[in-house]
Amino acid sequence: MVKAGLAHLWFVTVHPFEDGNGRIARAVGDMALARAEQSAQRYYSLSAQIQRERNDYYDRLEATQKGSLDVTDWLAWFLACLLRAVQGAEQTLAQVLVKARFWQHCVGGTWGVAEVPGQWTHASVSMVDLNHFVLLRELYGISAPKNGEGCANSR
Repeated sequence: MVKAGLAHLWFVTVHPFEDGNGRIARAVGDMALARAEQSAQRYYSLSAQIQRERNDYYDRLEATQKGSLDVTDWLAWFLACLLRAVQGAEQTLAQVLVKARFWQHCVGGTWGVAEVPGQWTHASVSMVDLNHFVLLRELYGISAPKNGEGCANSR
């Protein structure tokens, strides 16, 4: 992770191209992270997190590049930004899982797949249940029912 932060910083500092240095630096940092993790799949986006924090990103870059080139503050920010990216991905995944559990409970697990391979069935979710859920969510911010509560298939 430290190598990724340093690679990003040094590439942007060297600034070898007229345009696109930031994009390439983010790609270099992502490549270093992927190598360190030894995984082809990542569920977080450091680039997206840097984009969300771009004002602070530019301030940190400028302070590091114009200062004594002590990279400690840059690395602390970079690693904290990486942590926020991972935490954001965890929150998104948690929200996706809530929705998936809701549909599994209401529809009965494997939605739309029949016992016979190659055949499809219609899921039997009551429109009343769906309308009720949408109204609760939109009007009151209430989340999906737990353990199939309020679903036609769970009664």
